[in-house]
Amino acid sequence: MTELARDWLALIIGNSHLHWAWFDHSLVQQTCLQQTWNTPHLSAKAVACLIKHRFDFNCCFQFIQASSITSQTSGTEAHPWSSITPSIDAPLPLWMASVVPVQTQHWLHHAESHSVEIHQLTLDHIPLHHLYPTFGIDRALSLWGAAIRYGLPALVIDAGTALTLTAADAHANLIGGAILPGLGLQLRSLTQQTAALPALQDQLGTFNPAAIPRWATNTPDAMLSGVMYTLIAGLRDFVQVWQQDYPTSAILLTGGDSHRLFDAWQQQEPAIGTQITIDQNLGFWGMQGIVEQEASKNFSPRSPQSPK
Repeated sequence: MTELARDWLALIIGNSHLHWAWFDHSLVQQTCLQQTWNTPHLSAKAVACLIKHRFDFNCCFQFIQASSITSQTSGTEAHPWSSITPSIDAPLPLWMASVVPVQTQHWLHHAESHSVEIHQLTLDHIPLHHLYPTFGIDRALSLWGAAIRYGLPALVIDAGTALTLTAADAHANLIGGAILPGLGLQLRSLTQQTAALPALQDQLGTFNPAAIPRWATNTPDAMLSGVMYTLIAGLRDFVQVWQQDYPTSAILLTGGDSHRLFDAWQQQEPAIGTQITIDQNLGFWGMQGIVEQEASKNFSPRSPQSPK
């Protein structure tokens, strides 16, 4: 593939979900992000079906846990991939980045068996400086996406399964960052490592951040208060220290829990809304920039890294 002559799919394999995007290259010779959606990690059988049927998600629906699928777009379709399938007249190339080696192998193995075009991105493809060998490709893509869309320096807070903070200076040098358990993971650890605390992580989609009391008078609220208030306090500290050195820097919030954290944070500190931008597609912006660059060259997949 020496040029972006047709649509392509992007896949970022995260710790708990597969993050998908469909890029359309048919409009005035520009690549446009048309659709994004998430699925749970897929079995080898589901991966084989998708590859065999040219990424026809409708055809392989029986192998996918539909109840766990969420769309990140505002469309009205029941399943976000339904608009893609009718337009496919040839197997779409897939550009992939992964932090889960087992999932990576599913895709590479079945792609080879069916001669499907899959390109695996690694840290070597990302034009950031001083990335260390175990640096997560998902963090690197989001940081590069922030650089492309918002400029450098930039601080990216990714509120996923693991919550990460990642920063780069104006010269695209990695400053560093931090990793801690995300919102759901903290609640899950309380449930799994204690005898009597209830499971709350599955209720995160329904709770109101404004209704969480700091001084709780029941166990569920006490768990939410402890996790949410201390998490926001830690993020606030990182942001304040960052802004001392980079007062005009872009600060981006992404990841599955980004809106929950932002809403709770803004309840405590209304001004934060003018300082932080939510962008769920940072990783895809980073991937798009790299794919457009690599597509004009003789792309050669590298061996996968071992992210932490």
